[in-house]
Amino acid sequence: TERMEMGEATHFSIRERTWNFFFYLSIGLAIVYAVRIGGVMLVFSYLVVPSVCAVLVVRRNWMIILITLLNSVIASFCGLWFSFNFDFPAGPSIVAVFGGMFLGAGFIRFLKLRMSLSKILKQ
Repeated sequence: TERMEMGEATHFSIRERTWNFFFYLSIGLAIVYAVRIGGVMLVFSYLVVPSVCAVLVVRRNWMIILITLLNSVIASFCGLWFSFNFDFPAGPSIVAVFGGMFLGAGFIRFLKLRMSLSKILKQ
């Protein structure tokens, strides 16, 4: 948070430490129960893949948040649609769609770097 960025992390009060403890405890419990319900790969995919895809494609913070949310919604919808129509398990279907999105984002990043490199070499 802001105090940690300013190097004042040792000056937290008891109240702030208590709120931090319960915040991290709630995140930890949510992840543990989500893993028990959905599986490791599904939870990891929802936590990591959408944001990595967004960071590969754009650099502005508000665009990263927007693309992350859109990636999650689109992957969920497409994975569940694929699962329903082709009679596959829902979790692996969503993970497969996330994998396709990750490959697509990596390809877009590759094209962007290649185009910027060709502009530099032409100068």
